[in-house]
Amino acid sequence: MKSKRPVTEHQVLLQGFLEGSVLGLARAISVVENERDGFQDLLHKVMTSGPQTKRVGFTGPPGAGKSSIVAAAATAYRGLEEHLGIVAVDPTSPYSGGALLGDRIRMNDIATDPGIFIRSMATRGSLGGLATATKEVVDLMDSFGFDRVLVETVGVGQTELEVTAAADTVVVVLVPESGDAIQAMKAGLMEVADIFVVNKADRPGAPRLVKELRQALHLRSGRALR
Repeated sequence: MKSKRPVTEHQVLLQGFLEGSVLGLARAISVVENERDGFQDLLHKVMTSGPQTKRVGFTGPPGAGKSSIVAAAATAYRGLEEHLGIVAVDPTSPYSGGALLGDRIRMNDIATDPGIFIRSMATRGSLGGLATATKEVVDLMDSFGFDRVLVETVGVGQTELEVTAAADTVVVVLVPESGDAIQAMKAGLMEVADIFVVNKADRPGAPRLVKELRQALHLRSGRALR
């Protein structure tokens, strides 16, 4: 009688993932994020079809309030009974090498919602506003079956456009003080953004920022905007 082969850690992880275990998802993300042995095989096994989940990326300058906008959007989507995955890219801690969990702290109001899974990722020196494995983690959340995945970047400049590879819809969050950033973004985010949000609009300069955005978008599209 042949003896059974021992069950590997990845097989247990894969089974949990396919059964809808949040712990299985969290472990799968860790394997992929840290590029542990077998991570590519794991990705291949769980990604049985093309993208099914709506993916929304939130980007913009540091301090624009992206986390607050993401939390508000998540609350609205939960009102539609959608189950959400959120990837929040944070700066890397110089001590642990992990993510500084600023985004998770600012999302306290939604962090305990059982219909929302939040994962923070450290940039670990990666440029472009995302962590190296962000797109793969979004793919995992897609395969897990979330209705929508929200991706928040760490804060961007004109060349940091990686969010477009991880999201179908790109939301750029700005504040009245971002006026000078419009010029820098004309050759970058202005070309790929789908939605602009002027946050903290009660501050001085908000109407001017909206006007500058309209002018920039008019030049991009060649038609008048209301």
